[in-house]
Amino acid sequence: RADNNARRMASARDVTLAQPAAPASPRMPARTRPLRSTLVAWRHLDAALLVLLVLAIAALDQLWVALETRPPHWDKARHLTNALVYRDLFASGDLWGAIVDYHTYPPLVYWLADAFYAVFRTNDEWAPILSQSVFLAVLVFATYGLGRRLWGRGTGLLAALLVATSPMLASLFKDFMLDAPLTAMTALALYLLVRSQELARRGASIALGVACGLGMLTKWSFGLYLAFPVVVAVLHGARQAAKERSLRRVANVALALGAAALVALPWYVANAARVIDGLAGSRTAAQIEGDPPLLSAAGILWYFWNLVSNQLYLGPFLFFVVGLLFAIAVPGVARHNRYPLLLVASSYALPTLLVNKDDRYTLPMLAGVAVLAVYWIGWLPAPWRRLVASAVVVYSAGTFVASSFGASFLPGDVFLRLGRSCDTYPYHTGPCPGSKVASGTQTWLPSGRGKTMRGIRVWSQYGYIDGPPSGERWYQEEMFEEARRAGARTLFFQGPPTDFVWLNGFAMQYFARKYGVTWVGSVDQADFAGFYVVPGHAPSPPSGFVPTRRLPLPDGGRLLLYRRGPALAPGAPVAVSADDLRRVAASGQPIYWAGPRPGATYELRLGADGSAAVRYLPPGMPAGDPRPALRVGTYPLADAFAATADAAALGDAVSVPIEGGVAFFSRRLPSHVFLAFQGVPVQIEVSSPEPGLARALVASGAIRPVEEAGR
Repeated sequence: RADNNARRMASARDVTLAQPAAPASPRMPARTRPLRSTLVAWRHLDAALLVLLVLAIAALDQLWVALETRPPHWDKARHLTNALVYRDLFASGDLWGAIVDYHTYPPLVYWLADAFYAVFRTNDEWAPILSQSVFLAVLVFATYGLGRRLWGRGTGLLAALLVATSPMLASLFKDFMLDAPLTAMTALALYLLVRSQELARRGASIALGVACGLGMLTKWSFGLYLAFPVVVAVLHGARQAAKERSLRRVANVALALGAAALVALPWYVANAARVIDGLAGSRTAAQIEGDPPLLSAAGILWYFWNLVSNQLYLGPFLFFVVGLLFAIAVPGVARHNRYPLLLVASSYALPTLLVNKDDRYTLPMLAGVAVLAVYWIGWLPAPWRRLVASAVVVYSAGTFVASSFGASFLPGDVFLRLGRSCDTYPYHTGPCPGSKVASGTQTWLPSGRGKTMRGIRVWSQYGYIDGPPSGERWYQEEMFEEARRAGARTLFFQGPPTDFVWLNGFAMQYFARKYGVTWVGSVDQADFAGFYVVPGHAPSPPSGFVPTRRLPLPDGGRLLLYRRGPALAPGAPVAVSADDLRRVAASGQPIYWAGPRPGATYELRLGADGSAAVRYLPPGMPAGDPRPALRVGTYPLADAFAATADAAALGDAVSVPIEGGVAFFSRRLPSHVFLAFQGVPVQIEVSSPEPGLARALVASGAIRPVEEAGR
């Protein structure tokens, strides 16, 4: 009776985003009915709205991917690597290996990413991230279905919007992580559980089993979130089966279990020992991260603070609290909401009993939280109902856009502090001292620093972890692209002292597999090398390597790239290629030349004073041969233009007209032409044994910096 009363109340007060207009007169032709009335009456309106929501978010996520320049952070890079590993197994024809191969996590998300790799014929990052939109659609439609079956279409629509735009999920669907897909599969399983009517309906029960199997192939913790709802449904079904004296529900439970086992067991049986070992390692992770002790006040409240400050923010959390209070105050409502409530309880209690805690580990409760946060709006008077529902829509859309792309006219972060905060990455290790009640939750600042915050986040644009596109370039991927262009097979990288979020080891593994360049642990094994250099430090090239590029980093440091090649020591002439000259020039060494010349070999001699000389050797002349040849010397000189202009004004000097500079030669030495350009602190000398060649090259404008070749 309580359930029936709740259904009647919900039907009478259903939350609708667009209230239907008064019925048209029977005499009015159908084509003259108001468009709004026709649209509202369209039976597929909800599905169309949900599809538009999914397409809009997926498109904005792809725009974000196109604008984001930072390399993938730790876990994101790890999962991207795993997807490439499975892709390569599929490509090799090892289908059984692709089914049971173990890389810490179950493979469903990786399989779907591989399908997108194959369809779009790419190995770029946007394809696996686009594959996440499939799980986004599952989450949106499952949450809508749950809200609609319990309270009506308005609740379903608002709940779907709220969960899809919640801050942490909005960030994670732009990444390639497992937690957003896990949340989607949990929502789907809960919806099917409700649809099965405590396992009375066979088709829904079998679909529930398949969804549970796929959920277990998403992440092993899937079972934690459905534990309470499934146990209650099975017990209720068993009681009903006893009353009905029928084995139909028992058979449905068996079929659901069989379907789940058929989907998930092959991978778990093949990897049982490794899965157990992996779970055992969580205790070590908890110690490193400084997680609070089990059953302590901080440990019990840890996910409460996380729900407020990372997963929802204060406004939606207060809506959720009102939904809980309403369920307590109104008879029959709690019973009607039992499965969303059980999902929240299971998702909170069981992860709390694990030693290792993470902000993402309770995300699967959000489908239930979203329904509980909006169903009560249906009890409000009609004007207030429309106003509050509209506010939810505006808030959700605004928060999603701001946390995705930023909004300069809004505050970056509004946080009410309730205790001491501290840096936890990269400067602090171990527990963060402070209140034992206001548990610290992790915040990732735009700089890449991790910070433990104690308090309540009202609102933020930070996101988790990425936030709006930064425009920062850390050149981690470009380093591998450069190595591949240089024909290198192995690469060595010396990164920051701490495994920095934007220059991390998992990203090195990902790019190594993506570009087919092996990441090695010693520079002696490498064909290509990259060095992260702190500000103010200028190391010498490793022995046997030539500079390739010198790249500025957002933190003030530099990324120095080298390739194995001829040793370039000051004073020693070395035969080089045109590409070698460009790489040395790109490293910061000023070099001028006369451009490429067919049939010539280039000799490069670097001076200890920073000078450089390029000689054009004719066929058969080795480097270091003393015979004269066309030569372009580059000499650092602070006031080069003024000094050259003064020399050009002397009595025996003959000017050579050039654009943007001054050039001359001495009547006593006409084979040598000196020149300098305004604002460039180098003087250039061009000489040639061929009469008139040096003057002709200078006058034609052929003497240019090496890095400008080809422009």
